[in-house]
Amino acid sequence: MILRELTDEINLKPINDIQTNSLINVASGSQQTILTLNATVEHRIVRISCSGEAYAVYQLYIDTNLIETKIVGERSVDFLFSVPLLLSIGEILDVKVIHYYTGNTFNFNSTIYSRV
Repeated sequence: MILRELTDEINLKPINDIQTNSLINVASGSQQTILTLNATVEHRIVRISCSGEAYAVYQLYIDTNLIETKIVGERSVDFLFSVPLLLSIGEILDVKVIHYYTGNTFNFNSTIYSRV
């Protein structure tokens, strides 16, 4: 019962975009960080959206540890967390991208959404 009450309490809190960033002229074959979130308060992340001008591989890292990868055939992708991803104070979340279109540069962006 207590877990259900806690889950209901979390799910009733509004979702806010807490950070967004764009990265321009990303060269092929080189992993680049689109967005870094340094947690100064605790975050319950429910969604991370990523998009760009080319098909790419998006990866999420917490404190340099890879936690999820999405290889996409679309130009946008969402990392959705049905149970919020807890980012504790002092942890660092990085959203990284790599594409393989040799000789081309493309633009990418990402937004992190959290329950407050």
